[in-house]
Amino acid sequence: MAHVMMTKENLIVVTVVGLFVLLIVGGFAGLIVSGQQAQATYQAEQERVAAERREQEERERLATEQREQERQRQREHQERQRLAAEQREREEQERREEEERQRQEQIRQAERRASEFNLYGRTLNNENFDWNSLRGKYVLVKFTATWCPPCQRAIPGMLELYEKYRDKEFEIVSVFIRQDERDPVATVRNFVRERGLPWIILSEALTARAGQPLQRETFGIQGVPTFFLLDKEGEILVDRTHSLSSITTRVGRIVW
Repeated sequence: MAHVMMTKENLIVVTVVGLFVLLIVGGFAGLIVSGQQAQATYQAEQERVAAERREQEERERLATEQREQERQRQREHQERQRLAAEQREREEQERREEEERQRQEQIRQAERRASEFNLYGRTLNNENFDWNSLRGKYVLVKFTATWCPPCQRAIPGMLELYEKYRDKEFEIVSVFIRQDERDPVATVRNFVRERGLPWIILSEALTARAGQPLQRETFGIQGVPTFFLLDKEGEILVDRTHSLSSITTRVGRIVW
């Protein structure tokens, strides 16, 4: 009987011990599972952080590439602008050089024509002017315009010269150019009448109507007033001056 009781007690002990062991083993198993879960969670978090970091780095790389591409486009645009500016400058320089060549050629042609100085044109009576009729006289030629204040200021001095030397083989011819009025001939006629100009008057407007070249182009006139003084043979003594004083001095020396 005692043996049986002992066996029961042993069974109880064994059972208790077994349960205890199971609890311990289960606890360890739970800890292991919890550890594994924590490790898995940690690894997942690390992978998520790494993925976010890679995505951020990729975004930054793409942004850097985009900025570099934009800078490259700006550099290319600036280079195109620079090349275009250089091309425009070259074209402008070539245009200026061509204009200067043309201007110099016009001057040379005008000088060649002026060296021969064969003045032509139409008078206010629309008659053809004969330059050869003045051979044997000193001639003051003035290219002028009604609207030109310096031209008008020269008139008293010219009147004085004319009155002083008109009987000493001296003549004056005024060529009115650049008259853009509706009726330029009437404008010149009124101007001549009001100021009492007694010498020969030529009208570029009438000259052009007659189909002749403009005198200002033929003689290379760049501005008014422009004076020429020619000797009795038609050779130029004073060439393209804008001052009457130099003409007055020269006339006083050569005309007696």
